[in-house]
Amino acid sequence: MAATTKEEWDNDPRLKELDVGFEKILNAVERNVGLDGKERMIYYDMCYKLCTGANDRHEAGLYAHITAVLTTHVAYLLKKLQDMRDEQLLKEYLRLFDIYRSACRAVSNISHILARFWIPAQRSAKKDTREVIPLSFIIWRESLYTPISTLLHNAVAGFLEADRNGQIKDKTLMRAYIENLGLLGVDDPKKFYESEFEVPFIEQVKEYYLKESTGFIAANSISDYMTKAETRIKQEDSTCENYYAEFRETRGKLEAALNWALIEKHMEALQSSFEAMLTADKIDDMTRFYFLLSRVNDGLGRSAKTFESHLSAQGSEIIKEQAAKASPQQAMSAAIPFIKKLMELYQRYSGLVDKCFQKNTLFKEALDKGFVTVMNLNAGKFFSVPRLLYYYIDWLLKGKEKTNDDEVMERLEDSVRLFSYFRDKDEFGEYAKRGLSKRLLAGGRGFNELAEKNLISLLKAQSGNAFTRHMQGMFTDAEGESVQRTKQKFQEFNQGSEKVDGTVISVQVLNECYWPIGAKEKFPVPGKPDEMQNCVNIFEKFFKAESSGAKKLNWLYSHGTVSLSARAGRARVEVVVSPVQASILCLFNNSEKLTTSEIMGRLWPGEERKSKLRTSKSSSSLFDIDLMEILAFAIQPLSSWDKFQALEKDPVEPRDNIGENDAFTVKIVNHKKRKIAFPAGSAKAQIVENNTDKKNVIAQRKFEIDAAMVRVMKARNVCNWNDMQVQVVEQVKNRFMPQTKMMKERLESLIERGFIERDTDETSRLKYIA
Repeated sequence: MAATTKEEWDNDPRLKELDVGFEKILNAVERNVGLDGKERMIYYDMCYKLCTGANDRHEAGLYAHITAVLTTHVAYLLKKLQDMRDEQLLKEYLRLFDIYRSACRAVSNISHILARFWIPAQRSAKKDTREVIPLSFIIWRESLYTPISTLLHNAVAGFLEADRNGQIKDKTLMRAYIENLGLLGVDDPKKFYESEFEVPFIEQVKEYYLKESTGFIAANSISDYMTKAETRIKQEDSTCENYYAEFRETRGKLEAALNWALIEKHMEALQSSFEAMLTADKIDDMTRFYFLLSRVNDGLGRSAKTFESHLSAQGSEIIKEQAAKASPQQAMSAAIPFIKKLMELYQRYSGLVDKCFQKNTLFKEALDKGFVTVMNLNAGKFFSVPRLLYYYIDWLLKGKEKTNDDEVMERLEDSVRLFSYFRDKDEFGEYAKRGLSKRLLAGGRGFNELAEKNLISLLKAQSGNAFTRHMQGMFTDAEGESVQRTKQKFQEFNQGSEKVDGTVISVQVLNECYWPIGAKEKFPVPGKPDEMQNCVNIFEKFFKAESSGAKKLNWLYSHGTVSLSARAGRARVEVVVSPVQASILCLFNNSEKLTTSEIMGRLWPGEERKSKLRTSKSSSSLFDIDLMEILAFAIQPLSSWDKFQALEKDPVEPRDNIGENDAFTVKIVNHKKRKIAFPAGSAKAQIVENNTDKKNVIAQRKFEIDAAMVRVMKARNVCNWNDMQVQVVEQVKNRFMPQTKMMKERLESLIERGFIERDTDETSRLKYIA
């Protein structure tokens, strides 16, 4: 094959003819004249022959010539752009590139023979030879883009700023420009895009929004600023989706830049305004606040603590209001609205966590911590928060509020949710057992069995089976088959009737191990009405025969109900009271006026105020009891209940105090209700009962701490005192949080009783005595 000189190649007529075709292709749009299909085949054939001739092959020459043609054309296009600026420059640049790109595809098609054989061979030989399309992009980048890159950067920056200000209508320009950068990157589109656009763009975003936000926040409220910042972030997010979809890493960098300029640089102003939003209950502002601060690292930590402290302060005010009550009556009468306020507080702030803070873990934890603080505050000298909560539950279950079953269930769920925040759940459990026992023993149409079972289920789910074992036992004991069986057998014994001398009797025989009934509640009433005594005698006779004398009955005169018929003018009123209250009222059938001392003398003839009594005639055990106290607790609701009085007290004041010489007469007036159920005891009785329950709780805690300590020592044999405390707390924390003082007392008790001993060399070291 004969060699061709450069001069001969440059003057080759085939090149001159080929240049005509290239010129038509490159200027087709401008001159509105291109190549038809026939001409394309002619030029393709020409390129093919130049590259495949037996003795006349010019692949390298053809490739170099195409490079020169494209470079010359790009230089021509550059002159058209050099005097343009801003959006005009950007539009024309993209228009010319689009035409150039299409033309280069046509050139590539005509010279396709190079891409089939020669270019792959060159690349196999490790030569930097590219196909025509990538070559055309490199020529454009080096000969046109680079000389005007600064002008293009300014045009893009101005375009984006105008877009932020809502002045841009044609948003396709920026997408096309980003695509252009990706094409010009050729071997590493991402690197070229980052250096030519992303880096300066991110810096521009920071500078622009820092300047804008600083000026805006200085002249407007935080609420307006958050609205502005949220709008800007969403606007940029939408722009990012439209413009930079091909380079998704830009989104993260853009978010970081926006967070820095709009949030982090104004963090103090935002955080300091959060409590005011909580106080004013600004839902929209708090939603925006969370939207903004959740975008930055640790942006919510401080605000969650603010949320917790604000919640605690709000709850503390509710507790303080309750604690300020000056008497037991005031404290008890305020219990229902007090608990409702706590429920409303929880609903409000849990609603904020769900709605404004998207159930964020930090805010959920803050909600829980805040309510733990609130629910364990001191609610006054009369009743604790657990006692008041159960008073509300008792009030709800007795149907004192007009609600349907679904609403009752919701209220019970709210109540148990509050219960879950108690550190000392065992105290509430003691009140729950006593309350359930009273409702079960009172019975009647108002007893809501479904709600009672739901409450036990909720408590069981919250605190486990051990917590509700006694309540479940009481429920089974009072509502089980044995109750119906006993009732049926008694009627058979009583000649098929449930009446004794015209008085209807219904007796529940209970298993004492489940019921929270102390010895002082088993007091006898020897002076009870004859009708009641006859019923007692007949049932005791039946029960003795039924149990073959193996079991003894203790009658509970402060529990259960007795219905009395009373005349109010011409009308009759049914009065529902406890057995001891019924015994008191029946005394007035034979006496118009009686003093407290006279009533006590007739109910307990021959007994002193403070006596030692047996629970029954057959019982051998004695216990101390204050008869006047029992009497006062029973009379006070009959004479001083704010809704209705069965007795009139003389002197009337003080209403909440019953003296030994106070006189009483019957006072039953016509009432719109024909059936009136009196409370079984006074507010003072509830305080005494409350104190008794607390003593029972303390006694049970001592037992549980003892048991926990013995279990720890059995497992370890030798244990350090600090480790012992940790293990004991771990075992009992689900019921109560033991105090160090009590644990020390229980340790000394176990040492005295010979369960544990101290190491003679190290007193903090404990040893188990098997």
